[in-house]
Amino acid sequence: MLYSPQYAVGGGYRTTLSIVNLGSVEGTVKLELIGDEGTLLAPAKTVAIPSRGKLYVTDQKYFLDAGNELVQGYVKVTSSGPKLTGSVVFGDPERERFSASLPLVSNLMTSAVFGQVASNGTYFTGIAILNPNETEAVATVDVYDRNGNLVRTKGEKVGGKRRVSKLVTQYFEDLSVLSAIPPQVVP
Repeated sequence: MLYSPQYAVGGGYRTTLSIVNLGSVEGTVKLELIGDEGTLLAPAKTVAIPSRGKLYVTDQKYFLDAGNELVQGYVKVTSSGPKLTGSVVFGDPERERFSASLPLVSNLMTSAVFGQVASNGTYFTGIAILNPNETEAVATVDVYDRNGNLVRTKGEKVGGKRRVSKLVTQYFEDLSVLSAIPPQVVP
């Protein structure tokens, strides 16, 4: 099982997925686009993946046609057996203004540390918190200054099978002009 905690299409965003079969046996991959509220946004897709092969999903209408409306959520990738890895890239449709690339998540984590947060007129940092479990979880977002001192903290409830995606400045509006602050995210 792999997860992409961020998937956004339409409304000025594009996302591509890369999924690699690390095994010597072919298999199938089931892809589900799930909304923030935990419901399927489109029918699941099941696709064959060759041994040591790669799926590359670049079609922005692969799951659904969002048009000019922003549709976002997370992608759950289920393998029929082969071990998988992969990555997600999201950004603006022209790939000129902003972009981020992340590995697909296979091991669920209880904490993560970001080495830098940028928040100004040019740069921004977003955090997508995914809870694929059945029960509600509480994530704590901590922001530390350059000296390692805790300067802000906020809890975020994330329901079962749900996701929350926000900019750091949506958690801490008063930090909107600061940059280069290393936070710690602890679900």
